[in-house]
Amino acid sequence: MSRDDVLEALPGASSDPHAAEVAVARLREAVGDRALVKTVVKRGYRIALAED
Repeated sequence: MSRDDVLEALPGASSDPHAAEVAVARLREAVGDRALVKTVVKRGYRIALAED
């Protein structure tokens, strides 16, 4: 998910990339597993799913 996608999903009309970063940081804190949400350099973010 790109930063722009994160911004579109957030309430309000912010276009500040910092708002997306703060939202992802809060998500990481809320789930309690910082490794769950990965940063993909120059792309955005992804959820790290466990493999069976």
